[in-house]
Amino acid sequence: MKIIQTKLDFVQFSPIEKVSFYRNIIIKFTGNPRFLKPDVSMLDASAAVDALEKAIMAASDGGRTSISEIHDQKNSPIHYFVA
Repeated sequence: MKIIQTKLDFVQFSPIEKVSFYRNIIIKFTGNPRFLKPDVSMLDASAAVDALEKAIMAASDGGRTSISEIHDQKNSPIHYFVA
């Protein structure tokens, strides 16, 4: 019997790595017959990943407000579903 295990390795990824990881998950969920009705729409999930990526780009100058925005986006409830 096959045992299904949940991997949480992504928790240790940097924010930039998480963006590509989340986008990969969204691609795999979209149109997948096993996930016909996900708890969060793929449009909402994509919007959350876009917001995280935008916050990362804005924080590239090292501003405290921008870095705070990354942490807010990273801790958004949508990311618990996506990841």
